Amino acid sequence: MLPGTARLSLLSWLVKRRYGAPGITFPYEFSTPPKFLVILPEDPLAALHQVSCLVALAAHFRDAHITVLCQRMATPFFRMLTAVNDFIEYDCRHQYLFSKEFVRIGKAISSERYDMCVLLDHDPPMTLLYLCGQSAAAVRVGFAEACGGAGGYPFLNMQVKPSQKRAYSTDQGLLLASVLGAPAQAKTRWSVAKESVSEVNLLLGEMKIEPASRLVGIDAAYFLRAFGAQWTRSLLKTVQAAVNDVPKGLQANLKPACYLLSYEEPDEKTSEWLGRQGLPVFSDLPASRCAALVHKSEIIIAGATVPFELAVVLRKPVIGILSDSQCTAYCKESDTTQCLTYSDAKRPDQSIIDTVGRHLAALQARLSSVP
Repeated sequence: MLPGTARLSLLSWLVKRRYGAPGITFPYEFSTPPKFLVILPEDPLAALHQVSCLVALAAHFRDAHITVLCQRMATPFFRMLTAVNDFIEYDCRHQYLFSKEFVRIGKAISSERYDMCVLLDHDPPMTLLYLCGQSAAAVRVGFAEACGGAGGYPFLNMQVKPSQKRAYSTDQGLLLASVLGAPAQAKTRWSVAKESVSEVNLLLGEMKIEPASRLVGIDAAYFLRAFGAQWTRSLLKTVQAAVNDVPKGLQANLKPACYLLSYEEPDEKTSEWLGRQGLPVFSDLPASRCAALVHKSEIIIAGATVPFELAVVLRKPVIGILSDSQCTAYCKESDTTQCLTYSDAKRPDQSIIDTVGRHLAALQARLSSVP
C-alpha cells in the first residue's frame, strides 16, 4: 500500500494523537546517556548495506545505548558488531500492522523513551514507519523517499535526501550519519564467533575438505536463477580449471577447494542441479555460519547477494558479477572487491566468465609467492 492513502493517513492520526509523537526543534540536547533506536531494512542484504552507517553512529555517540530493530534472519550478522547493546527482532512472516508480534513490539518501543530513532530503509513497509513514529523519539530521522514524497511527519521529523553523487547504497547511509555529525570510520570491527568457525570446520570435514584449504565460494544458486544452467555450468568449469592449476610448491593442505553456496534454501529443482555438479554444496546456512564460511574463504564469486556483501564487510576478496545498475548501487571497487558488469538489458556473456578465470589465475600466482 503506497503512502498518501487513507490507510497511511489513519496511521498518521494514530501516531500523532495516541502516542503524541513530537516535532523537533534545534538545538536539541540528548539525555545522558542517550538512547537510540536504529531500524534496519527488513531485507538482510539491504540491512548489511547499512553496517557502515551504524558503525559511524556508534563511534560518534560513544556513550549512547543503541538498540537495533531488525528482521530475525539478519540479527546474527549484527551481533558481530560490538557497538550494539540490544536487539528487537521480528519475523517478516508476521509483518502486518496489527499482528500480535508487532503490537507487542510497538508497546515495548513506546515505553522505552528513546532520544533518537533512525530509520535506515529507503522504502520501508508501513509497519516500520509506524514503529518509528510510535517511538515518540524527539529526533526521528530517515531518508526523504521513505514516505513516498507524501511528507514524513509524524513518522519522521528529519529527512535526508540522498545525493546523486552518492549512488552507492552504503554511501547514502553514511550521508545520513554525517548529517547527524557522525563521520565514516576507517574500519568496521566485526567479530565472527569462534563457535561458528568451529561449526563450519566440522561441516568442511564432513565434506572431505581440509579446514586449512584456501576456499573458493561460488554463489551458484543465484547464478543459476539469474542466468540459467548453461551459463552457470560454464562458469563452474572455468573456476575449477583455474583453481586446479595449482602452482608448484604450494602445500597440499593450502590448495584451493571450490564449493557451491546458496544463502537461502533452494527449491527442489535447484537443489538437484547443484548436487549434480560434483562440488560440495552449502545451502540455507544459519546467518552466523554463513558469515563464518565467508570469513574462512580465500575468495567469493557472487552476484548482488548476501554472500557478496558479507565478503565486502569482512574485507575478503570478492568478484561480483553485477548489472550496471546493481554495480552503481551495491559495489564499490577496492583492493579486495572487483566488479564485473553487464548491461541491464541482457545477460552476461562468455567474456565475463573468461575474466573471472583471469582474476583467479592472478590469485593463484599470488598464492605461489606466499611462504
